[in-house]
Amino acid sequence: MSESNHLDLHLTARGYLIDFLVTNTDPSTDQNELREILLFLNNLITFDELNLRKEEMEEAQITSDC
Repeated sequence: MSESNHLDLHLTARGYLIDFLVTNTDPSTDQNELREILLFLNNLITFDELNLRKEEMEEAQITSDC
């Protein structure tokens, strides 16, 4: 998968989080709990994105060393 596809995947995942937040604004939903869950998921996406970039940089370094 190319780097742009990785970035698109993370943007798509964040888009789904925003859509999820918008569709779950019903008064019976515990908004604080929902916010915590969305923050946790966003942090997982960010962590995954950072790991992918780190792997790509390591692969580029290995390729340039050869």
